[in-house]
Amino acid sequence: MLVVLSSMAAWGEYGDTFTANTVEGVNVTYTVLSESPKTCQVGYIYVKSLGVRTAIDQSTSGAVTIPAVVNGYTVKDVADYSFSGCKKVTSIIIPDGVTYLGKSAFNSCEKAETIELPNSISGDSFVDRTFAGCGSLTAINIPEGVTSIGTMAFYQCTSLTSVHIPSTVTAIYEQAFYGCNNLTCVTCESETPVSISEYTFSNSSNAILYVPRGCIAEYEATDYWKDFKEIKEITEYITIGTAGMGTFCSTYPLDFSGTNDIKAYIVSAFKPSTGEVTLTRITDVPANTGIVVKGDANTYTIPWGAGETVVANMLVGVTTNTVLNKVDGDYTNYILA
Repeated sequence: MLVVLSSMAAWGEYGDTFTANTVEGVNVTYTVLSESPKTCQVGYIYVKSLGVRTAIDQSTSGAVTIPAVVNGYTVKDVADYSFSGCKKVTSIIIPDGVTYLGKSAFNSCEKAETIELPNSISGDSFVDRTFAGCGSLTAINIPEGVTSIGTMAFYQCTSLTSVHIPSTVTAIYEQAFYGCNNLTCVTCESETPVSISEYTFSNSSNAILYVPRGCIAEYEATDYWKDFKEIKEITEYITIGTAGMGTFCSTYPLDFSGTNDIKAYIVSAFKPSTGEVTLTRITDVPANTGIVVKGDANTYTIPWGAGETVVANMLVGVTTNTVLNKVDGDYTNYILA
């Protein structure tokens, strides 16, 4: 009897690739990073001899939504060149849980007006040419936790009008925003100016720089930051409608002490039986605090505050879309109407 023995490569080893469709029907290639825990990355591991390989066909058009989990693997990274040269893609959504974006990951996604990034991205995740040539991208919010912005990361993003740089960023490299000639608003949360070069920005003379309270003088004395058209303190804009009141929450601490045209309140007591809410006025509002605001119908400018006040507040503040259960442990949630 002749017995033929054959071997089969184990599924799920590091470097193995598989494909899966997005909700839009776009076929995406993934690479296994680990079997325990089961993690993967969007796209291929870069091998110089194989050249650039993209995660999707470069002729793909429309939206691309990457799921958080695919075939049982949690998506952790977006590999080098994953969407490079995908000139017809109009939007890309990267899921929560992704921590790293590779080199040239979105390079030359010319029609992508929005690229949604999760707050889980951190560290040296904005590397060389990550978004270079994304000519339709109008704004970008770099997640808190990112520590550096790589060389030419946003090079020639010609439609980019605003950028938000969190306090965790400690390095911004050459030409990071060079060629962004429509950039008119840069918000930098760092109290100490990050070292930049002459060519980091190419449109600073036409842009306004927003910095934390009390930091204007230091930025005005720092090379290349001082070249901005104007340097102002970071502010929030709050709009009150004809009802004369509303709710608000900011990721920043806010200072309401300088105006009586708009007032902020916390909810200090609530009677479920009657629906009665007790409001207590507050002027020093900590970050991520839910508040009730009252004033005439208008849009108000509120500066950053110290946020040192500790408040006993029954109003839950959220800054992203959040689903709350009616009963959550020992608490019952109510909608403030």
